[in-house]
Amino acid sequence: MAPAFVDAWNNLGMVLSEMEQMEEACECFRRALAADPGNAMAHYNLADTLTDMGRDAEAVRHWKAYLQADSQSERAGYARRQLA
Repeated sequence: MAPAFVDAWNNLGMVLSEMEQMEEACECFRRALAADPGNAMAHYNLADTLTDMGRDAEAVRHWKAYLQADSQSERAGYARRQLA
């Protein structure tokens, strides 16, 4: 896999999350963000996975980063509810 292929890392993270391999999923989302720090979906997916793991304090930064990129969608509403 190409280290800078952000979509591939993000998609692999989603698959791992669905398989309940949460730490590995987080690592994939972090690799996506290392290649593209402003990638909204990687922030969203990392925040959601961290929230599912009960790591809310870590998730806050990523929810906020996601909302900077997308403040109007249905996902943005979900992100705001997670921050509340």
